[in-house]
Amino acid sequence: MLNPLILLMVFLLAGFVIREVITPLKKLYIPASMIGGILALVMGPQVLGLIEIPEVWGKLASPMVNIVIACMIFGITIKRGAFKGLGNTIVCTFFIYCAQVAVGALCGAGLSKLWPSLPIQWGIMPVFCFYGGHGGAVTAGDAFASAGIANMTDLGILFSTVGLIVALTVGMFWVNYGIRKGYAQNVKDISHNKLEKGPLPEDQRASVGKTTVPTSGVAALALQLALILFSIWVGEKIITLLATLIPALSKLPSLLYGVIGAFIVWNLMVATKTDRYADKTTINSISSFALEICICAATATLNLKFIAANLVPILIICVVMTILVSVFAMVLCRRWMNRDWFEFAMNRFGSCTGVSATGWALFRCVDPDGKTSVAQQVGLCSALDTPFSSTMIAFLPLIATASFWPVAGVFSLATVVLFLIGELILRKGCHN
Repeated sequence: MLNPLILLMVFLLAGFVIREVITPLKKLYIPASMIGGILALVMGPQVLGLIEIPEVWGKLASPMVNIVIACMIFGITIKRGAFKGLGNTIVCTFFIYCAQVAVGALCGAGLSKLWPSLPIQWGIMPVFCFYGGHGGAVTAGDAFASAGIANMTDLGILFSTVGLIVALTVGMFWVNYGIRKGYAQNVKDISHNKLEKGPLPEDQRASVGKTTVPTSGVAALALQLALILFSIWVGEKIITLLATLIPALSKLPSLLYGVIGAFIVWNLMVATKTDRYADKTTINSISSFALEICICAATATLNLKFIAANLVPILIICVVMTILVSVFAMVLCRRWMNRDWFEFAMNRFGSCTGVSATGWALFRCVDPDGKTSVAQQVGLCSALDTPFSSTMIAFLPLIATASFWPVAGVFSLATVVLFLIGELILRKGCHN
């Protein structure tokens, strides 16, 4: 495996260099792994034919996604009473997620009748890609592939790329519009703001992790990686054992190993007070590394013929999602949030079309000094949102493959219920 990985790192490094030289790529938050993957794709047999793409690249997504998912679940602890006073934030956060699933599912089902090459479930992909970026695209695509639906990763990579562009272009339009209208409490213009800097100054460089045991016994990184891989192993053994009792469970995708194993191992560590051996910062670094490999390999092995044949419906659903999130941010957030609604709306717009980084980038444009309560609200709400979205990215493709219309119905109903809560309860509270 080492030689294919070396070649992958060459293109990842090339992507980083290109991103550093071409400033718009940095401002659009296009990851270096994707740029390197595109470069490999262009040089590969589908375009120029200058290099051979290693066969193993097409098989990297599943194990890397398993690591990413396990890292996301590992270390999550929800404390009692943490969500007091966050009703508005929680309703808004879960409303837009459910709305993206429902609208995407219904829109995709309609478009699949005009483009038969698209499966009826394809409209669910944007929620993972607009909401979770390229990592979400690869994870959900791998889950769909395990359920027998191919080419979803190809769609997801394109969705995620369009989403990042929307997050920064349309997002900046709303930032400027809101500031001119006086919606931002702490900013009168954004001429001094920059969404992206060059190399971090020395005083802004953060550690990628901390040691939790003496390194004379085991390297810190090795210990944290062992915890994650052990969690995946535990999840695999549990599902294998249950499959002897319920044979249908043997068809579950491997990415669920990390979900189940990380949840069990982490809670056992908390119960036995051994959780101090884990370092979440290092585990996040492991997740990021696995994600870089995943994105670069997935981009380099895209099915260009499939994308070209379905480009029109992809763009249609991207426009629909952009309108949906814009209405949510500029209309519903204003009606449902008590205070700091515009700052919250910009954070949510960036996160629900791009990734968390673009959400915070737009937020910094309207609240550069962090004077509002938005950062705290979003941070606390993520203790609910992250486990939910992480679980959905693993389970929802499987459920939708088996029972599409019940999924569309449940999320449509949830969207309506949350909308009514917002209009009848939250809006009333905001105006009292």
